[in-house]
Parts: sequence; structure tokens; C-alpha cells
Amino acid sequence: MRNYRLIALAMTLFAGVATADGAEPMAEIEDLRAELQALREQVNTSSCYEACCDPCCRSTGFTAGAEVSWIKPHSSMGQGAFIPVNFDGNAATRFWVGYSAGNGLGLRARYWDFDHGASGIDPLDPDFSELMELDLAVFDLEVTDVTELGCNWDVMVTGGYRHVDYAEDHSIFDLGTLDFGQAIHSGTDGVTASVELRRHWRNNLTLFGNVRGSALFGGENEWEYDGAWSVTWARRDTLKYMWEAQLGVEWNRPLANGGKFFVRGAAEAQYWDCFSGEPFFDGGEAIGFVGGTFATGIQR
Repeated sequence: MRNYRLIALAMTLFAGVATADGAEPMAEIEDLRAELQALREQVNTSSCYEACCDPCCRSTGFTAGAEVSWIKPHSSMGQGAFIPVNFDGNAATRFWVGYSAGNGLGLRARYWDFDHGASGIDPLDPDFSELMELDLAVFDLEVTDVTELGCNWDVMVTGGYRHVDYAEDHSIFDLGTLDFGQAIHSGTDGVTASVELRRHWRNNLTLFGNVRGSALFGGENEWEYDGAWSVTWARRDTLKYMWEAQLGVEWNRPLANGGKFFVRGAAEAQYWDCFSGEPFFDGGEAIGFVGGTFATGIQR
């Protein structure tokens, strides 16, 4: 849109040259030249993505990326069912691929995985120790809608399907031999929705923040080890919730053959409600994650 202003200003400049004579017209020409240069500088330093300030301007094409998170698990009941354990920061991975059409609508698939454990020693009896393991996987398939809000702001709204596999295992060892254990496993399906706001800054930098909520439905099994692992309780029709948020900055660079390459870093927090449980599990407890993420990807 600013390109049209430059063209109109240039035409006015040339028209002034063709029709003017004397010192006063020359002064006007110098003023027009100064205004033309100012507009050029404004376009060159503009934060408008790809110089598009139309509210209907949208990014189109394929996008794909990979993200590594360094996050620490937390629990509403504390880590460890019988003996305190301490999770340090652990790596989680997220991958996504999607496509957005010219009207802003698109489709995106995402996958997130966390598989780590932590151990602790009984402070009252060092012969006993506990190993806590978390094996989690999340898959999303969602519709996306992207649009610009004026020159500086973008918004993306998503909604779709989510599947979550959750496994939390607690193993108690006596002098290194498995003596007792409990576990809770669930596989749930439901809906997920998110909103992401992006504020174009300068020098190819963009600030962004997103929030996501999910409601999951399905069953869960409680396991117990007493010489052998067996299901001791099976719950049906459970309801679980997930809340997630990110806040960070992205750097992008246009590619020679079109599209862009980007890297970004963010702080991330997740809250998983009703996935965990107390010793001799009764369910209803929450687990969460907090840490930082680093991602890279391309958009074509």
C-alpha cells in the first residue's frame, strides 16, 4: 500500500518538473524529493510484515518446525508417591507441520513428547528408594485461521482434536530389588483450542504469546506391583483438563526462493489437571511443567 503512495508522489514530482519554472517551483521540487526520501525510509524500516498493512493480508503456504523444551515437572502433591524425588530440567520435543490457504484457513498437525524419570532415597531408611517415571505424548490435529490486525499485529486462532497418552509409574526398591509399585495410565481424547498474538517489532524480530486449553475424555487404569504388575482399578468416563501458555520472541529471515526461516525462544508453562493421583491413587491431582523452549522452522 505504501508503494502506491511512493508512485503517486513520484508522478507528482515529475509533473511539477514538467509544468514549473522559476525558483519557487524548484523549492517545491526539493520539498517533494525530501518527502519521497522520508517515505522510502519509512517503508524500509517499517515493521509491517512483507510491507503489507492490509487487515486482510495473510501468510500462506506450508509451514514446518521442531521445538526442544527444557522443562521441570511439578505436582500438586509433590513429586514421588512414597519417597520424595526431584526432577531436574528435562528435554521435551514438539514437531508440527501445516498449510494455510490464501483465505487464512489452514490445517496443522502437532506432536509433543516427554519421557523421563527421577529417583530419591528414603531419608529414614537408605535401603529404600523410589523411581518415578513419566511417559507422556500429545497429538493435535487442528484447523487454523490467520489474519493481520493492521500493520503490526497478527492473530492465529486454532481449534481441533487432541489425543493424550499419560503414564506415571512409581517403583519402590529395597536394596536395588523391586519391592512394590503403583502406576496410573490413561488414554484420552477431546478438543483443543488456542489463540496466538504476534507483534511485529523491527529488524525481523517478532514478539509473540499464546494460550491453549483442552478438555479430554476417557478412561484410566491404576496398576499395582506386588510380585507382578496387575490392574487394581479401572475408571471409565474421566474428565481431564490441560492449560498451556508461551511468551517469547522470534527472529525470521526471508528465503531467496520465497517464504521465511525462523528461530524463536520462549518461556512455557503447562498445567495438566486430574491426570495424577495420591498414593494408593484416588485421582484428581494435577501435574505441571515450566521452563524454556527453543524452536526453528520454515514457512513457504
